[in-house]
Amino acid sequence: MRRGLGRAWLVVVAAATMAPSGCPNTKVELTMLGGFGYVVNPDLTMSAGFMKSSMTPTCHVPQFGVQLTIDEGEIVSPAGYPARIDVTNDIVTLAGLTHGAVDFSGKIGRHLKRPTVASSDAAMSNPGSPNNSPQPPRSDERHWTDLFWIPHTRLSYLDKRLDGWQDRAVTGYLTVGGGTLSAGIPSNPDYMDAIWEFRTSTATKYKQAITDRLHWKGEVASPALVILLEDRTTHDKRRIIVAPSPKRHTVGLTLVGLHDPDDMMPPGAGDPLKHFCTFYQMIDPATPIPPVDRLMPYLGGSMNSSTGAMPANAQPTPGAYCPGDWP
Repeated sequence: MRRGLGRAWLVVVAAATMAPSGCPNTKVELTMLGGFGYVVNPDLTMSAGFMKSSMTPTCHVPQFGVQLTIDEGEIVSPAGYPARIDVTNDIVTLAGLTHGAVDFSGKIGRHLKRPTVASSDAAMSNPGSPNNSPQPPRSDERHWTDLFWIPHTRLSYLDKRLDGWQDRAVTGYLTVGGGTLSAGIPSNPDYMDAIWEFRTSTATKYKQAITDRLHWKGEVASPALVILLEDRTTHDKRRIIVAPSPKRHTVGLTLVGLHDPDDMMPPGAGDPLKHFCTFYQMIDPATPIPPVDRLMPYLGGSMNSSTGAMPANAQPTPGAYCPGDWP
């Protein structure tokens, strides 16, 4: 009986990794939510780092883990595997989708492809919004696609290095190559109107809307998607094979960072986004940013509100409003 099961496993793997001639490709759509540190690698692939907890007096942010959810498609192997997977400590690989330059959507894209330039470059430090406004039209998904709306606080100091962030700053990470990366409308409608003030300890540098949602879309030359997980602490490896939905021939994935809702309640007007301090762990300690120069976003209120106050019942997913950053 065991020999029969092993043979069936080999057959499934072969079917998923060797696409027969004429078999359609599998489309992959990945949505990322939850305060990841986004890095453009030298080969122009993109990594989403799962930030470590920070428990210092000036940056107290406990992280509760990272979940990868398969929300479109069918798990073929292992049989009965859960659709929601803890990947907190994992290197996450989408087989066949790790090479090639990512197409970074919008006006900010060309800046992301130049990760190490002098911070004195004024055009880099202030690229301007895609619509000459600090906020896109409120409820139109199409106007949120520019990656400008995902914070990029490091535009003010692009000469700072990120070397070694994989070991120093994150518990795990996911890397994708090729495909297209774009921003998306905020996960909570209550924050569509919000304007955030990016401040140092001495001055407000700029104001803009921000979102917590990123979309990546790619396509793999296979009849199924193979997800590879390697635990960085135990070195255990998992292999998950997902067949696409028959109608759209797509595998849909969602990556979500979890945070303590009691410690990181949605901010009120004038309050900071507490978790943002963790992104400074990404910067190489050899080229530190002094605390007085670190940009932090503060909620400046709503453009459509006379008081600037956010609704009392605002509860963004996944429990705290946690946009990522291009640190």
